[in-house]
Amino acid sequence: MRQLEKRGLLGRAAVLAAASVVLAAPAMAASHIAPNCKGCHQADEETIWGTIVPGSQTDSSLEVSTGGHVWKVRYDRESTLEGFTSARDLRDEKAVMVAFTPAGDGWVHAEAISYKPSYHFHTMDHVVTISEVAQILEKSPEEGHYMIVDARGYDNFIEGHLPNAINIPYYRLLEFKDRLPADKRTKIIAYCRGFT
Repeated sequence: MRQLEKRGLLGRAAVLAAASVVLAAPAMAASHIAPNCKGCHQADEETIWGTIVPGSQTDSSLEVSTGGHVWKVRYDRESTLEGFTSARDLRDEKAVMVAFTPAGDGWVHAEAISYKPSYHFHTMDHVVTISEVAQILEKSPEEGHYMIVDARGYDNFIEGHLPNAINIPYYRLLEFKDRLPADKRTKIIAYCRGFT
């Protein structure tokens, strides 16, 4: 009799363990960070890094894609919105960061939402082609009066970078602005990856 009781309890425990694995699998499988964001940002369980799903923006919600997963995000007056007042203000596929708490029913509540603004060039005079960069690199920075800035994260920089480049991640520019040349005539060529 005790053998059967033990087996019954073990069987129930096995079923409960299997059910908890099945229930936890979607949460563990949900990616918190899009592949393009990984170069500069780190994933954690309370932050989403991804892009706005086209057409999902409303006055109280939006959807964020992290590649293999789409997050349903609600926000309200208590949410901190950095640089905008409604998700309707944001264009499709804009890069966003959402600090969140679970809200149930497949939704999360945004504690804060911020987006990475697009960088615009006033004219094509501000854009340097790959062939122009190759010509510039034929001279040393001193001879050619230039500076190459790798604006990606440090991990990307150590994986490989252009010759003579210095690493100033775009998100730390103000912190390292003293690394920029004092001579304002020096041509600064910056490159990055992702949405910038």
